Amino acid sequence: MDRRTLIATSLAALAAGSASAADLPQEGKLSVAQLRARYMTPADRLVTLGGVEVRYRDEGRGQPILLLHGSQSTLETWDGVADALKRHYRVIRFDLPPMGLSGSVSEASKATLRGPDDLMIGFLDHLKIKQVIAVGVSSGGTMAYYLAAGHPDRVKAVVLSNCPSEPLDRLGLVPPPEITAANARIKATGLQDKAWWRTYLTWLYGDPARITDKKIQVSYDMGRRGAEPNMVHLLALAGNGDETAKRLKAVKAPTLIIWGMRDPVLPPKVGTDLRDRLTSVI
Repeated sequence: MDRRTLIATSLAALAAGSASAADLPQEGKLSVAQLRARYMTPADRLVTLGGVEVRYRDEGRGQPILLLHGSQSTLETWDGVADALKRHYRVIRFDLPPMGLSGSVSEASKATLRGPDDLMIGFLDHLKIKQVIAVGVSSGGTMAYYLAAGHPDRVKAVVLSNCPSEPLDRLGLVPPPEITAANARIKATGLQDKAWWRTYLTWLYGDPARITDKKIQVSYDMGRRGAEPNMVHLLALAGNGDETAKRLKAVKAPTLIIWGMRDPVLPPKVGTDLRDRLTSVI
């Protein structure tokens, strides 16, 4: 899951190192069916879009808000935010395939879903939603501004949190020794074990109190999916610098930028650069 292409395009994968799900010991893998048996809830639904099964939640009533998670993550990223927003809004979110409990992206699906725009528009059409407020974090933020730029009639406003506006490999990130050591262990064992997840999340989270045993267990399990050959097909890739610059310039919806100042991967300067590339910041 953490191959070099994903490292260059998303916050979590950049931190995770170079191990791949294909390298996991067979006994360490969990199938999508096994993960769904463990983690599907009564609030979860499945829809097939372009041949890809997508797990989603649709809660609350009112103005629709689309919540987009980052890489190596799931819709649970937004649990706290969704609980607060669904009292006043219709809150929708999904696991970006092939992450979480969504299905794999086949070669046939790649031809139908040419990229993230097709997936998001298909999802909104399925729910009969004409216009949303698009909210995204990390690579999910890239998804949000891609959607706003490509389909301005479907996006009322945009909220971006700690997301890149240019290829992340230009930032010169140097992981601390504990991350380097944890990544070396992945290369030796082929497994993102629980100790690795605890080290990684402790480094990544601004507030260590948010790191629970449950969070570590879920992250560990979700990382044990089998090999996904089309891992990044439906990601909006900030690594495509020319396309990203064009998309940012095309965003016309009012845009709010929120930044976590303790982010070790995307420091405040990245947020300033993002702001300067947009013409619609409020």
